[in-house]
Amino acid sequence: MNVLPTEMRVRVISSLVESVSIRATARLLDVNKDTIVKLGLDVGEGCARLHDRLMRDLEVPALEIDEMWSFVWKKEKRVSEGDDREQCGDQWLFLATADSSKAIVAYVVGKRTVANTDLFIRDIRARILNRPSIISDGFKPYIDAIDRAFGTDVDYGMLVKSFEIEKDPDKLHHGEPAEKAVVQKRRVQGTPDLEHASTSFAERNNLTVRMHARRFARRTSGTSKKLENHRAA
Repeated sequence: MNVLPTEMRVRVISSLVESVSIRATARLLDVNKDTIVKLGLDVGEGCARLHDRLMRDLEVPALEIDEMWSFVWKKEKRVSEGDDREQCGDQWLFLATADSSKAIVAYVVGKRTVANTDLFIRDIRARILNRPSIISDGFKPYIDAIDRAFGTDVDYGMLVKSFEIEKDPDKLHHGEPAEKAVVQKRRVQGTPDLEHASTSFAERNNLTVRMHARRFARRTSGTSKKLENHRAA
């Protein structure tokens, strides 16, 4: 059986997590492309098992939850009738970030559905022991999902962002969107600290993922062709 030496496997994975594409990694390290794909899948699944084992019985005072858009094979508007809609098109990365340590407590990759939202929130509930303070964006399915998973044992607030078109040309900058965000904070359950409510850490984690996992970049030629490889990444 053709197995890469440990040193070469480390070099391959190091290359992938620095956002180098699979084909470029194959050229630079002289390793077969299919071998890299299989190694990435094996290591990704191993990391998922390790995360599942380590992130248990946690005391997390405050959590930020957010979801990040990505896609597999093709974007949603290109999905045709004969395609498996669960396996291709838009896919979302749900992330729960601990404020104190910036650790990713839980995550789910899949469609932005009520079912996946429930799965994500239930996974968070299963991993922490204390009554947490949770801040999310304005994604409405979070409200019922958190109520079902936590009941009254949670302090939950929402950060709802709406965008207004910036009409003053003096305030526009090259390369930046011509819109400004208007943020509204509201209590949903318990007594969340709305004065310090933020999703900054979660959004910074989103940026880190996009920078270090080529498959999650907004514009990339290195898109995932299979959902299982996307999850492993």
